[in-house]
Amino acid sequence: MRLERLHKKDGHWFFFCDDTTGVDLTLLRNALQGRNSAQEARFVGHALWDEETTIVHHFDDPRSLAYPDLSAGMALNKQALQRVAEALDVASPDDFSIDRQYEIAKFLRDHCGGLLLEHAESFCLGERSEGCTTWTSVQAPSCAKRAPKESLTIAVKTCSQFHKDRVPVIKATWAEDAHRVLFFSDVEDDSVPTVTVGVANVERGHCAKTLAILRHAVSHALLARWLLVADDDTLIRHVFSYLYVIIPRLLDLLSCFDPEEDVALGERYGFGATTERGYDYLTGGSGMVFSRKTVERIINSPCSCSKADSPDDMTLGVCLKQLGVSLVHSPLFHQGRPDDYSRQLLSHQRPISFHKFWMMDPVAAYQKWLQDSPHNATWHQEL
Repeated sequence: MRLERLHKKDGHWFFFCDDTTGVDLTLLRNALQGRNSAQEARFVGHALWDEETTIVHHFDDPRSLAYPDLSAGMALNKQALQRVAEALDVASPDDFSIDRQYEIAKFLRDHCGGLLLEHAESFCLGERSEGCTTWTSVQAPSCAKRAPKESLTIAVKTCSQFHKDRVPVIKATWAEDAHRVLFFSDVEDDSVPTVTVGVANVERGHCAKTLAILRHAVSHALLARWLLVADDDTLIRHVFSYLYVIIPRLLDLLSCFDPEEDVALGERYGFGATTERGYDYLTGGSGMVFSRKTVERIINSPCSCSKADSPDDMTLGVCLKQLGVSLVHSPLFHQGRPDDYSRQLLSHQRPISFHKFWMMDPVAAYQKWLQDSPHNATWHQEL
């Protein structure tokens, strides 16, 4: 572990945080000095707990592990970092990297002598207040004037099975805030209307369909500055796999990027991240955003699917790695439902997307977590 090697002699505490974290260095130094120990490993942060089992955390017992909110920062002392360095030499990390803050805590518990998180109340969630060593503002990035609606094309992957239930909900909720939404399906249906790309629907993966959508968007001059690829066609028994996106918040975030550059934006996962053959990818469930330049580079590259139902998001991750395109992670994109995340974690976010609304009212969830305007009230009453 490079950090441990570089600062083996001069480092006592190591602090990790997001770029949105505010820090009072004097208070932080004092707080950590108060936890100094010559022998014991220490792991400090603002503790989060899951409220129910969740796919995001591998359906682990929700009360089995506290994990830090990295928006408020976390700290490891020298002894803890030494344990991490030693464990990395012998441990085999999980193939998939999904939620870094949870997986850090799990690795420290399972591979570093049962090291558990110590809760620090002064690592504050939300705005700075008296007694806060660290804090975080509400996460709602906006760097300039909101990107215009016309700059975003949305490609929704759907299929004939969902034309009468999922598509109307999407059209009556978040799609109303969008300029151009295209529904790509396996059949033509003028009532939607749909776009077909000559690819049959499959139960999972959708790799061939997604690459066909990218090619179609370019060849038919449908691509604006940005492309959002949204999920609606995951067939897992009777699970509703709607993706909900709040378009104004996404346009605010896009103001931070140049569409003429290579940009691939969303919730970043990893596969085999600690190996040479590993790669990052944008999980498709939370929505994948690409600049026009990136889409054009993908379709003009040798990128291809090993099978029609290969995971499209992971395949694109491999392609983007080969093209040298770095992925941009935003914690405002969510692969799971609102209930799959700690309420404290969501308390300082203005989320952009959620996915999978089983065992809950999807429209009510949209209105609670994502709606910035009142246009859905009538629709909810009609349902």
